[in-house]
Amino acid sequence: MHALALLNAVLASDKHLRSCTGLMRKHFDYLLPPFIGEIERRKKTPLFRDGGPGASDPSNKCKLERKHALLLALMRY
Repeated sequence: MHALALLNAVLASDKHLRSCTGLMRKHFDYLLPPFIGEIERRKKTPLFRDGGPGASDPSNKCKLERKHALLLALMRY
């Protein structure tokens, strides 16, 4: 399974999201808009492929969607 597919599987399941991050869905959803806002405020998005300035081609799988970046940050934290 591709790494992005695994991240999508975690995001699709409330149980997996909670076990990986310790957060309930409503907390993840609460954190996502400020996370995206901070990225857009800085106007530097070299790691991300979804919208905004500096967005890369969607076929470039080495770039992350912002929801995946937040998930990985929370998993690391």
